[in-house]
Amino acid sequence: MHLADRLERLEGRKGAAIALGIGFGAAALIGLVIGLLARVGQQSIDVPLYDWLVRNYRRGTTWTEWNQAFTQRGDPLPSLWQTLAATVVFAVIFGRRWWIPTILLPLGLAYEYGLQQVLGRIGDRGHPDFGSGTYFSGGSARFVVLYGLILFLALLRWPSISRPWRIFGAIIVAILAFIEGVTRLYLLKHWPTDIPAGWLIGTLILGTIVAATQIVVQPRGRPSIQSAR
Repeated sequence: MHLADRLERLEGRKGAAIALGIGFGAAALIGLVIGLLARVGQQSIDVPLYDWLVRNYRRGTTWTEWNQAFTQRGDPLPSLWQTLAATVVFAVIFGRRWWIPTILLPLGLAYEYGLQQVLGRIGDRGHPDFGSGTYFSGGSARFVVLYGLILFLALLRWPSISRPWRIFGAIIVAILAFIEGVTRLYLLKHWPTDIPAGWLIGTLILGTIVAATQIVVQPRGRPSIQSAR
């Protein structure tokens, strides 16, 4: 490896570390501010909406059972298994650059989970009457992070994928995350404002990891993942 290549790689790693620090810090700060605002407005926003959801909840129906089955995919343990499976699959697909999915996917899950634990304690406002969820909705955030990273890794591995398919993939990720959030809302697991907060924080985490990865793996003049195999 030439000295210039080594210096370029070192600069890329420094840039990625800075991007991760700034992005993760921003996600934490924004999440904290939203959590504190949600606590202040809980009685005027969350409580009336939650009471309405309670009145419209239908126990034992097919619709409720479907919601219960789907929402479990966003729980911590199922998310962990999905992350591990995706990591193994993409590590094989990426070949010599197996380290990219091996770092990205666990990093996304770990930071999301850790941030939720911290913000849930700082912005604690108690559980809703019929749920045990805390701020923010981890399931909603995890769907954005996990499936967003899976899409990103696929696009990174196959950069020739056309723009319409890229848009289609992004829409699918958004729909899955939306459904996960709605199921948790319908099942009364969270205060209502926990759900959009989860979507937003998940998007910030995803965007941070994507930006940092691009700095490392594709600096100027470096071949794509596909050509590097």
